Amino acid sequence: MNILNVAYTPFELYYVSSVGYLLTLANPNVKLHLLTRPAVAKKMSPKLAELYTNIITADLLRRPSPQLRDAYKSISWSIKFIQRLRELDFHTDIVCISAFREYFANILCRYLPGNPRLVAVRMSDQDIDQLPPEKRPLLSLYLNMFNRIFGASTLEYRWSADTTFNYAHWFRNNPYDRTIYISDWGHGQEGPEFRLSPPFAALRNYYGVEASSENGHRPTILIAGERTPLFRMDDPSIQALYEHILDFIRTEFKDHRLLFKPREKLTDVKKLKLDGFELLTAELPFEEICLRNQFNKVISVKSTASKVAAFFGHPAYVLYPLFDLPPRLRQILDIYQADMRGVVKVSDLKQLTAPLPSSSQLDVGALRDQYWHAVAAGL
Repeated sequence: MNILNVAYTPFELYYVSSVGYLLTLANPNVKLHLLTRPAVAKKMSPKLAELYTNIITADLLRRPSPQLRDAYKSISWSIKFIQRLRELDFHTDIVCISAFREYFANILCRYLPGNPRLVAVRMSDQDIDQLPPEKRPLLSLYLNMFNRIFGASTLEYRWSADTTFNYAHWFRNNPYDRTIYISDWGHGQEGPEFRLSPPFAALRNYYGVEASSENGHRPTILIAGERTPLFRMDDPSIQALYEHILDFIRTEFKDHRLLFKPREKLTDVKKLKLDGFELLTAELPFEEICLRNQFNKVISVKSTASKVAAFFGHPAYVLYPLFDLPPRLRQILDIYQADMRGVVKVSDLKQLTAPLPSSSQLDVGALRDQYWHAVAAGL
């Protein structure tokens, strides 16, 4: 059985790889193949690359250019990508796509040879799609011109001017056979849709990394960096509060090892006072850090890094309830975090001092059976 995993971002790479690994545990005859961007493949750890029989790279166009003058570039890319798909030299039984709403996935669903089963894997954050949208009918019409010509379906677009949530779109005629949502609550199945526990911690088993107890190890706190500035608003009090939070962590956790992981090309560490923190390289995938280590706490202001850490079983916190934010932005952040109830929304810094249990000790056998049933049963 050949399974093609498709990933646009490092997060998606670890997501589909953990699902793929579980499928190989369920059936030793499974062969995994990967389609991803060159930039993502370049940063893959050798251990993760060993999962795959083939690693195919291509420039994956996230969406057609909104500029009419660049339409020819989008058309040229679409034609080349279709040809790239036709050149694949193996039969595909199942395709797992994380960024399942993106333009390249829309084309892949239509043109990948062999009529494989299409499986969408995503976070359980679909409630954010229901936020009141801005209407941009001309832009939506323009983008759907490409979807109609090259893709499996036209899309319904919803737009927003907020920083956290730029737009949402979904297929008018869904090409996917099954959809998997990951969350720490509400697990079950409804028709072709499955809500399952996050699969990421299974990669610890593959890597041979124990989700070790903290005995004999110096307790460690990881701070996930944010965009600079934190929010698109000119308010010095926001930066002052962020500095106060860092001071609080330094004071309250003197016996801890304190790590700070900047976001690549987004966090300006020169504008932060990081005395007492070890600065991690921005280029190292956050998922790889969470996979190879065990943290007492992973903290961010509003980053999805906290959810990613919780996916791997780390005690995770978000701090945005402490900030005076516009109601609309707060609503978006609340909805975006609602699928992982185990992530603590901090409204009082004293909440950081209360211990949380690690949930990284998962039943890999149970995960294996759940994901095989959701992805591959019946083939």
